[in-house]
Amino acid sequence: MPGQHRCESVEDTGACRLTEDEQEEVLKDIGEEGHGNESIPYVRLAEVKEKLWHCEVFMEYMLRHSKEAVPGLTGYLAQEGLLDGEEDFLVDSGWVGSMQKTLNQVLENMGRKKPLEGFYWGIYELPPGVKREEYHCYYFGPEGQLGEKVNFNNNLFETIFSAPHGMTLGYEKRGEQYVPIYAPVSSDRKKYMEKLSRRLEEYTRRAAEQIMDLDDADTDSEKKTMKKILTLFMGRPTRDEAEAYGSLGFCDDVLEYADRPLAEEMEEKDLRDNHVINKILVMLGIRKKEIRESAWYEGSAVRFGKRPGYHLIQYGLYKYLLYIRQMYMWRKSNVRKKED
Repeated sequence: MPGQHRCESVEDTGACRLTEDEQEEVLKDIGEEGHGNESIPYVRLAEVKEKLWHCEVFMEYMLRHSKEAVPGLTGYLAQEGLLDGEEDFLVDSGWVGSMQKTLNQVLENMGRKKPLEGFYWGIYELPPGVKREEYHCYYFGPEGQLGEKVNFNNNLFETIFSAPHGMTLGYEKRGEQYVPIYAPVSSDRKKYMEKLSRRLEEYTRRAAEQIMDLDDADTDSEKKTMKKILTLFMGRPTRDEAEAYGSLGFCDDVLEYADRPLAEEMEEKDLRDNHVINKILVMLGIRKKEIRESAWYEGSAVRFGKRPGYHLIQYGLYKYLLYIRQMYMWRKSNVRKKED
């Protein structure tokens, strides 16, 4: 998104988040006092989510902060022309499509008549209540492309194809303009992303110059080539690739940007815990234990594993079962909607 403003302190921006005192109050209310700086184990995600859903203190704070953030958000969207009656599109990496649904809800309340359609690299699943035809996928969609999903890592994708600034946390008015509020990002990270952006822009420009007519572009052939490259790079990286890209900073918490290595160090026990049988038993709640995970497991297995090939096979089996189940649930739900 446009704008050059980057805040140095999240607390100074008025971004939509709970203060530390409010966080402590919520943690105490749901019986999780003292765990504020800990990651939530996968096996406890549903439990903690349920606690927050029924926590009146949490809902009260979230509602208040959300209302405070609305003027900045609506002002920015209007400023960028999304209410001018023109045809607009959302372009994003993808994954679950929630941004498009939320943005359309906001724009509809602001008076926009035609919903935004989205164009994505890939979509694993879609939020309930949306129209499938308004979500356009390039590499994979919720219905299929199993091999593409298994040999793809969205964390690695976002680490490489990322804007040279922190996550957008909100919007505020400065003078006559609404500007984004960014989370802080290290200078090294910013320089790296700016350098990579220039390289990617140059590659894209040269590739575009070779296409004389879009109707003649062999997109199917290009996609097959892309699949071969990504399968090797993301699913079976070399040691040099795992070291170079796995050491990049990554964090899926928008307020703790680049908190740990993308392919962080894992012992043999940690790698084995992510094997197919153990992962399934833990996800089903049969085996009660915490699993240490890596944002790019394949990279960690190659960087630190004694038998990386064996770990990759085991983790690949887990991903196959995960996405087969995900696709089955999608198709089952989609067929039911059509029948209704």
